[in-house]
Amino acid sequence: MDSRLEGLFANFTSDESWRGKCVEKLREAVVDNGAQSSVMASLVGEDGVRGVAQNGATWKAEQVWGVDVNTCYEYCGRSKFPMVFSYQKFLARATNYLLPWLALTAQLPFEGGSAKANIMSFCMSLGSPALATYSLMITILNQNWLRRLCESLPKYEDGENQIQNPFTKRMSSARILLEAAQQAPLQISDTDGSLSSLIILEANNSWWNSVEQRLRATKRSVTISLVAQMLVAAGAWVLTVAGSFIASLGDHNEALVLSSSALWTWLVPVIWGWIAVGTQSSSDTIDDTLSEFVLVRAGQRDNVPAHKTSNQEAFKVLKSLPSEQLPKFFIFNVCGDEIQQGPTFNYARVFTWWGAAKATHKTFERVATKYNDRDPLAGQQQPAAAASDESRPIASIRGARRVPSTEQVELRAIRTGPAPSVNAENILGASRVQSFRMRDLHGTIDQLNQYCGFGPHARFTRYPPWKEIMEDGDILIRMVVAALVGLLVQWGTTIPAIIIAYLTDVKGVGCRSGSYLIYGIAGTLAFCLFFVSTLFSHAAVLSHKAATVELAARKPPENSGTEEQAEQAATRPCPYAGSTIWALLAVSTRMSGQVIAIGNASWIVLSSLWELIGFYDSCWCEGTVFSAGEHAWVVLFKQAVDLRERAEGPWAGGVTMSILVCFISWGVFVLLCKDVRER
Repeated sequence: MDSRLEGLFANFTSDESWRGKCVEKLREAVVDNGAQSSVMASLVGEDGVRGVAQNGATWKAEQVWGVDVNTCYEYCGRSKFPMVFSYQKFLARATNYLLPWLALTAQLPFEGGSAKANIMSFCMSLGSPALATYSLMITILNQNWLRRLCESLPKYEDGENQIQNPFTKRMSSARILLEAAQQAPLQISDTDGSLSSLIILEANNSWWNSVEQRLRATKRSVTISLVAQMLVAAGAWVLTVAGSFIASLGDHNEALVLSSSALWTWLVPVIWGWIAVGTQSSSDTIDDTLSEFVLVRAGQRDNVPAHKTSNQEAFKVLKSLPSEQLPKFFIFNVCGDEIQQGPTFNYARVFTWWGAAKATHKTFERVATKYNDRDPLAGQQQPAAAASDESRPIASIRGARRVPSTEQVELRAIRTGPAPSVNAENILGASRVQSFRMRDLHGTIDQLNQYCGFGPHARFTRYPPWKEIMEDGDILIRMVVAALVGLLVQWGTTIPAIIIAYLTDVKGVGCRSGSYLIYGIAGTLAFCLFFVSTLFSHAAVLSHKAATVELAARKPPENSGTEEQAEQAATRPCPYAGSTIWALLAVSTRMSGQVIAIGNASWIVLSSLWELIGFYDSCWCEGTVFSAGEHAWVVLFKQAVDLRERAEGPWAGGVTMSILVCFISWGVFVLLCKDVRER
């Protein structure tokens, strides 16, 4: 045997890894089978350069990096020896790279109300980090939008008197309820008079205060288990990264395990973002809160007094959607994840939550404005103090505010100095406030509903029409911004893993980098399907409702019309055809997204396990045959110290990018949530 070739074999056969076993097979082929010439012909140099040992007299052992992939198949294929598994390495790497991240997924917000919903929430989050981040970001942006919207309400009854408007305070409590209800399918209704009673009657201040305090108390907070799991996962990764750069920089296996763990780093900012948002700690807190406290509901008629009750329809968490009002595609519900509780499913409630928040704010704004203008309930006369300023004598004004006489003012000026000027307009305004407050707003349900702007047949709709959505515009901007942030977090942690795997010798798209690329593409595809399913679902419901109205308009009254008119109505196209198409698109995109998300979540866990057990240690994977093809080769004769300089750039770049993306996204989430709390 050539002494140089024998030296190569001697330096690397002692390794118990797959590469060491492969070198041992090559040595056996040379010694036992006389394959020295074919093995030497297969030796390759840096970057897979062929023929480094063609000139038998001049080649040097340090020039040799490995062998071509065909020789690897011949002597080191999976049929030649089984997969090499090292229990010690598996245990160490699983403890440092995989298990802490899997444990940290327990801190994702589930609160789905059932094991099935929580499992689906886990698969959707892990299978599509873009979707998990989108749901988080749209929740934060919605909170900020609602806070700004509530600031537009008049804070004081009168700018001069600085008396707080009672409806502004109640809207503040309603805002807390609406913010918490993003994780639940909230239904707003004015059918039983509870909503107008809650908004107008002063006796319901205690109900609003109790709801606000309870929802604040049941928010998810920072716990010891969260801090411990976060520190273990992030700390283990940081310490392992530091150890890899210090002791194992350039090691092929270390690089690929490091790249695999980088895929999980998005968990840190997303979980911390959900904590900053303040989701509810369980799935039943909102429903229990709304049904626990007693409110005062106005009477149906003048001679029926207001009464206390805990049964109200104003704010209600839906357990199911009315099937007679909503379309179905065979057995599948078109609304899908909208009815499912849990923060992960907030993506599906974008339009319905916006409609509920907008309608609630408009009602409070309408009532607060009427209250400031001293508008009485329907059927009640405006208080005398609310008449025009010119029609009232000054004496009556003085009586209302005990205004001192001119002689008293002059005498006081002599004793204490100049008296402040008396503004008659302020006195008149204060008089109106006092008189109106004494009168208060009490009446029947119909009167309160009319004061709130609820018509006799008008009802809140869960599904706002496209025209309202387009006119607002902000909701679409928030959706786009949240989608971009979701994709940034998804690819900001996937690309570093691809970079580390792709640029570590042998360079190219192989099993590791390819699996990371598949994970990123599948996660993005699942997110896009979920995103458009929301649009299709909303379109299907609106189309179904429009078709229902059209069909009702076609139906002639009984015993009216001719047979010819009936035949014409029967031959018209079915109005539900459009809603059926939208329903098909909504169901197919949502279910496709779920299948892809479940498969992708399983894929990333399996890929990480395969990396740890040595499944990727094969000629096809090590040689990046997928991208290199017939020019593929396998590194066998280089140690980590030899590859240190080549690995430093990709490793440092990938790790730095992953840390920066996590830090920036964490900062965005926390700062936006801080802005919400300060408001």
